[in-house]
Amino acid sequence: MAAPGICGGWSGVEEMTDKHQEMVKFAFDQITMEGSEHRHATFKPVQIVDVLEMTTQVVSGMNYKFHLVLADKNLTEEEKKDETVPKKKVKITVYDQPWTNTRQISKLEWVE
Repeated sequence: MAAPGICGGWSGVEEMTDKHQEMVKFAFDQITMEGSEHRHATFKPVQIVDVLEMTTQVVSGMNYKFHLVLADKNLTEEEKKDETVPKKKVKITVYDQPWTNTRQISKLEWVE
């Protein structure tokens, strides 16, 4: 089990919890939502292939930073591992403050 987060410092996540999965789903929904400012101009993801480098930071709430590997079609398990199958990575930070019902993408970078 990971050590408790230190206020202000980033902590690595060894095992994804339901809360981590919730942040991943929120981010995916935001980047695939019609009209969202976070959508890629030409790439239309339909599947999360992998979640990489999940870290958390205690602030006046919680920051969740992670990379999503996305595909623009549903891939088989074999295709997910195939490096010749086109995929796109996006680096995302989600800020969550449950007691004020605040949840937003605070940083997003599509990796070309």
